[in-house]
Amino acid sequence: MTKPFYKYTNVGYLRSKEETERLLEKHGCVSIDWVPFENSIPGLFFIKQVEIKGVVRSLLFYVPPLVISSGRYRVMERGERRIVRSPNFRASMRSLHWYLKAKLETVELGRESFVAEFFSYIAKKLPDGSVIRMGDKIEEWKTEEWEINETLSLDDGKRLISVVGEQE
Repeated sequence: MTKPFYKYTNVGYLRSKEETERLLEKHGCVSIDWVPFENSIPGLFFIKQVEIKGVVRSLLFYVPPLVISSGRYRVMERGERRIVRSPNFRASMRSLHWYLKAKLETVELGRESFVAEFFSYIAKKLPDGSVIRMGDKIEEWKTEEWEINETLSLDDGKRLISVVGEQE
């Protein structure tokens, strides 16, 4: 098995972050915001205007980072050596950059629409400040019983997706 090329990157965390922002801006994304995630590696929020059935809508997207950790030997109190794992900020940010770049190139080549490629990352901020992603909701529907005609709507109250089916 080959190791991911970004795991040992020399590209700095801030440079990857800036390149990611430029990449998203190039593809028409606005309100790009980084929010703290577990282990202080930020997740990414952005807004993109997309056309759905002839209507232009602004959709919020949330992409959590892949947390890549690396191990280093540390000498413990008694002189023993142990591997201590900690997040690799450079690798995590670089992997996010390459992931988004691949998805955006797929859209640019016309293989998929923006909504189809980023569907699972469509997000909604809830009144308590938490965020739910479409992909998380679908995973929840797969594992739990759900109600017939359950809907997930955006802030404007318009229905985005309806799930119609039988309860298990």
